[in-house]
Amino acid sequence: MTSNKASQLVDFIDRQAAASSNTMEVLLYQRDALIALLMWESCLRGVDCGKLRLQDFFHPNGSSAQLPLPEPLSAGSQLIIRPNGSKTVKGRRAGAISLVHTGSDVHCSLPRLMRYLRARAAAGMPVGQFLFSASTRSHNGFVDAAFCSSSIGKRLHKHLVDASLFNGESNHGYRRGRMQEYAAEGMPLAKLLRSKVLP
Repeated sequence: MTSNKASQLVDFIDRQAAASSNTMEVLLYQRDALIALLMWESCLRGVDCGKLRLQDFFHPNGSSAQLPLPEPLSAGSQLIIRPNGSKTVKGRRAGAISLVHTGSDVHCSLPRLMRYLRARAAAGMPVGQFLFSASTRSHNGFVDAAFCSSSIGKRLHKHLVDASLFNGESNHGYRRGRMQEYAAEGMPLAKLLRSKVLP
């Protein structure tokens, strides 16, 4: 995965959402685009992204964030993710992951997160215990359970194929691709891990 491909994927999902008149389908597209951007920006593994809760978001000063944040969000606005456990951190909160509003409302996860939360609430399906969830069997709502990594992978794989962008990417490709871009920018992996840029 590359930055350019991640942006192209999100643009494709957005076009699919714009072409749909089905509220539930649009919400699913919005969810998938947000997951793709969030995994890219944060280097979160698919399994950890699928377990995120609203309680995992904090202000930079450490206080709990009440989401959604008031609009409009200005460039430079920031939230911290501290997942309650991860693949490598058990029984406590993982290291802080910073999300910063880059000024783009399209290719930035922070404003998308706010829009997604508001869209879910407006549709009468507010986010429950978990930020991301699968749809119910009847596709008229969301189950209140973590979104498993394999389901995330299937959804993103389908979008990549439909967009003619697929080249063998898996959920881990987002993390690996972002790590490679960090390395290309001159930041050694050891420093990334020490600075908790990578969860």
